[in-house]
Amino acid sequence: PIGDFESLEDVIGAFAEISSETAAEAPDRLHIVLWTLTGSGPVHADLRRPGVVIELLEALRDEHAPEPFAGAVWLQRLEAETRPARDLEQLRKQQDLLGDLLRLADEARRNPVTLAAAEIGSDLDLGTPNEVSTAIRGELAVLLEDPRLATLLGEDPWETIDWPRLLRRAEVLSIEGLLGADIDS
Repeated sequence: PIGDFESLEDVIGAFAEISSETAAEAPDRLHIVLWTLTGSGPVHADLRRPGVVIELLEALRDEHAPEPFAGAVWLQRLEAETRPARDLEQLRKQQDLLGDLLRLADEARRNPVTLAAAEIGSDLDLGTPNEVSTAIRGELAVLLEDPRLATLLGEDPWETIDWPRLLRRAEVLSIEGLLGADIDS
């Protein structure tokens, strides 16, 4: 969680601690780790800048495992699944476009097959419970039918996609896109 981090230097310091603890547990092994940054806090805005996560990953690799050796901790992948430092529940209660989007995402997360008609609007025929899923599939079909993507995702890409993660990402993009800079509410 990034809640206690004020800067990217704090993130680097936290990884140094994790790296040290991991290396101490088995100093005779090369450790390969995946690190996921989660939660909200001031450093979210830094992590959202283009190229920052990749630069951070490379810096951590260079510092902790420039070459494989016993006790080294090599960061295979760094993921930033953070969100703006805002009160998501309060934003969800708002009676505006952002509130509508966040409520819709929350409902889709809790009940992926059916969605409340009042939350969707009148542009979809909600006579059948899977109409929203059908609409989403229709919008993404061209992309997911690309043979290159099908090779990566497997036989049924709809089963491969991490929908809860996709919804969290959509919420973050909605908040950032509609509210702008990451400031506390």
